[in-house]
Amino acid sequence: MRLDKRTDEELLLQIPSGQKQEVLTILYKRYEKRIYFKALTLVKDRQLAQDLTHDIFIKIFTKLVQFKGTSAFSLWVHSITINTCLNHMKRTRKAIFHEFDAGDEEHFEDNRDSEDKMLKEIKINQLEEIISTLGQGEQLLIMMKYVDGMSIREMEEILDLGESAIKMRLKRIRDKILSNYNHIKEQNGQ
Repeated sequence: MRLDKRTDEELLLQIPSGQKQEVLTILYKRYEKRIYFKALTLVKDRQLAQDLTHDIFIKIFTKLVQFKGTSAFSLWVHSITINTCLNHMKRTRKAIFHEFDAGDEEHFEDNRDSEDKMLKEIKINQLEEIISTLGQGEQLLIMMKYVDGMSIREMEEILDLGESAIKMRLKRIRDKILSNYNHIKEQNGQ
């Protein structure tokens, strides 16, 4: 079977057999656009996204021996991508995260179903407008959960945060989205 037809995990097994350069080239082609667009979504600057994509691939290739295979390779790549972008944003003070009280978690579960129903009613263009007003860290969490479809567990691994902190942040972000949506509805007389 040709190398480019193999899964990521099968490709990684070919590295010890002297095909490292070919494997790295294939992985680069597979992930370049995904990494670039994820970085662009986070940093909102094309040149910076290109630079970060380059940095991310350097990290991936230099840390390849650290990949244990306990999760999918794509999740590992995603984790490196997000962490690299977050670290850059933190260094440039574009993202500030606050730890939330674990005691607030009980409020999260109570209104979740009604909030999720309301979120589904929001029109796409209104949702895009509302999300664009969120901070970069808030946008990241929403993307990870609702666009990328990540579980809380996967988000914990990538963000190095506890379950309750992630749930509380998501709850507060949903509250903010719903509040902004209701404000827009009132302005439009709906």
